[in-house]
Amino acid sequence: PYYFYDFQGKVNFNLNENHRLTLSGFYGDDKLNYELQPNNEDEEFQVNIDWLWGNRTTSLKWRWLMHPNLFSEVLLTRSKFKLDLNLDLVSTNAAALAILNGIRDYSVDADFNYFGLKGHGVKFGAKLSRLDFVYSFSIDRTQLFDYHTKPSLAAFYLQDQWQLSEKLSTKIGVRLENYSLGKRMTFSPRLGLKYQLLPNLALKGSVGLYHQFMTTAASDNQNFNFIDLWFPLTEQYRPLSAMHYVAGFEWWLPWDLILTNEFYYKSMNNLLELNENGDFADPNDDYFIGDGYAAGFETLLKKSVGRFSGWLGYSYAVTKRHINNITYYPKHDRRHNLNVVLNYDLGRDWKFGFVFTYGSGTPCTPVLGKYANYTWDFHYNEANYEIYNRIGAKNSVRYPAYHRMDVSIRKKFELLGVVNYPYLQIVNVYNRKNVLLYFWDHDANPSKSVSVPMFPLLPTIGIDFEF
Repeated sequence: PYYFYDFQGKVNFNLNENHRLTLSGFYGDDKLNYELQPNNEDEEFQVNIDWLWGNRTTSLKWRWLMHPNLFSEVLLTRSKFKLDLNLDLVSTNAAALAILNGIRDYSVDADFNYFGLKGHGVKFGAKLSRLDFVYSFSIDRTQLFDYHTKPSLAAFYLQDQWQLSEKLSTKIGVRLENYSLGKRMTFSPRLGLKYQLLPNLALKGSVGLYHQFMTTAASDNQNFNFIDLWFPLTEQYRPLSAMHYVAGFEWWLPWDLILTNEFYYKSMNNLLELNENGDFADPNDDYFIGDGYAAGFETLLKKSVGRFSGWLGYSYAVTKRHINNITYYPKHDRRHNLNVVLNYDLGRDWKFGFVFTYGSGTPCTPVLGKYANYTWDFHYNEANYEIYNRIGAKNSVRYPAYHRMDVSIRKKFELLGVVNYPYLQIVNVYNRKNVLLYFWDHDANPSKSVSVPMFPLLPTIGIDFEF
């Protein structure tokens, strides 16, 4: 079975006309418990998955109007991410894996907006984050890896939105960051331009340098590559960097429609890939280092007002990496994405919602066959063997396309001064069996791949409150 829950809330406290506090929170978990049983008594192959992942976020924001031309926002945040996975494989090569990955983030943000200079909107601020990473990995209840570290990250930024003329504006900014592990300092300049070509058509472009101090580690093994584990960079590795180039337009159309389109190119350096055969005792052997790029375009047609509203979005994207002398598509490379979101006001406070999502298949590394590794047991005077996958070229095939349709209906009513929105939602209406991962059953003859699907048709109920 699969279940999830989400709870979110926000409360505003208006202390006076110059001060306002906002307390908000989000708490959600997803839980998947899946059992794949053998098709007949002659097969031993069996899969058991117990997988929990979730997020917790609590924040307090203080908004202060310090002067008619200056206001500030101070944000205190505490967040937690957790992934807890237990995976049991019962086959010729039985294995029980347990993975725990957790991140806690304690942050303070201070942002200031100043409008005292004619034609300028100046923003500046600082952020301090204390991170707490936990990761453990065990096989057959033997712990192979236990990792715990607490890096900190400090950042300062300055940005000026400058109206150069009636039609031309620019946004100039810079961000400085200091990372505690390795005492890394980064400098990230950014520039954006916007030109009002027509009253209802604006052209825009931007360029910027970005840095990242976390990376994901994923296995090429199809049994485990559906998991993304997050790690902070250690002092041995330089921050990941990317140069972004973006150009596009905004077009305001009749019937309250807005059409936006963006083309982008991103060059990436210091990309890291997990070295699965590395030496755990050698911190310089954890990752391979390489580079890559991403390019594509995104189109969005949106209608926000009226009885009929929603948006239609499409993106085309390609990304490649060159790491460890191999050029390949990373596992998140998805060529086509289509999203349709429609909302219709039925009247009498009833609303109908429709969502359709399509994504072309993402890459994975194929299993071409199997081979046996034989050893001789001198105690029992017999041969033992283990079956291993023979792996093909990295990420040279793709999963099937992902698509699903969701529908919902909600009703607004007021009770004791509280506005309520109870709703019914049906996720995956036509019960599409999107593939989560593949296992190879080598107990069968010939060997065969076994797919584990994502969630099936899933009715959900909920309620939103406003008070």
